[in-house]
Amino acid sequence: MLEEEAGAVQANTAAAAALQEEGAHWQIRAVGLLLLLQALGLVGAAFYTSAQIDWVAETAPLSMDMPQDQILAILSSRAMDTLVVSGFYLFGAVLAAAAAIGFFFLWRLGWLLAIFTQGMVLLVSLIFYFRWKPPVVYPVLLYSIILVLYLNSFGVQAVFHDRVRRRSGPGSRPGPSHPPAHRPSSP
Repeated sequence: MLEEEAGAVQANTAAAAALQEEGAHWQIRAVGLLLLLQALGLVGAAFYTSAQIDWVAETAPLSMDMPQDQILAILSSRAMDTLVVSGFYLFGAVLAAAAAIGFFFLWRLGWLLAIFTQGMVLLVSLIFYFRWKPPVVYPVLLYSIILVLYLNSFGVQAVFHDRVRRRSGPGSRPGPSHPPAHRPSSP
């Protein structure tokens, strides 16, 4: 039974290697480019969102010697929400660019950063959507959903999974180990 499992692991590794040789690298490069494009889009979304506020009217009652807590009290709730969402979008842009670099160098951290970035961007966009329903949220949500699906595709997963398996040694299984399924022996 152990030999059968070792054979299955070797076959899976061979299949992943064959997939990698046959062109899984184009998928990784495509995801890296998509992440870079998302970083640019998030910067654009942050600036577009910030441009929707009349900052001259918002900052008119402010003076230079005013304490910071009074400054925050004077800004409208929509201006504060815009600042927070724009900040998260800019942070997401930095994370997406770092994930893209990780994808180009095939670092496992690149995949983790990409998934974390998509989760954060989706959460912030959903909160922003339910509060104000701005038009910029729709393409951000759609793009993040597409990237999540693409990040979880077999080709992308196989490249990173195979690299972890090769690093941990032959016959070892990364992640939680599951006992083999009991199969009745045939007579």
